[in-house]
Amino acid sequence: MSKPVLIDATVANAGTESGEVELNGLVPVGVYVPAGAEGVTLTFNASASEGGAKAPIKDIAGVAYSVTIGATAAYYPLGGAVFKGVHFITLVVAAQTGAIVFQLSCRPAVEA
Repeated sequence: MSKPVLIDATVANAGTESGEVELNGLVPVGVYVPAGAEGVTLTFNASASEGGAKAPIKDIAGVAYSVTIGATAAYYPLGGAVFKGVHFITLVVAAQTGAIVFQLSCRPAVEA
């Protein structure tokens, strides 16, 4: 198995959504949440093209896929299957005081 690829997803000061991240055939399998993250829920949006319309990523039951996070630095594993086939992704959180950088830990789709 190859080493995970780390991709930054930055939420701007007073923002609720990260900039768009191109996955290039990779699948997020975890997320590093830095200390100071505000809010308790992290959700995800997907789009098929750069700058394209975004839609929430949902599980097989049609429920928005989310991760409960805390304010201390931590690593949270993600259900890789819900991200397979996603080309562009954004992370959505409560409004942040100060910019914050999440790191997605990704693997090639064949390994996820």
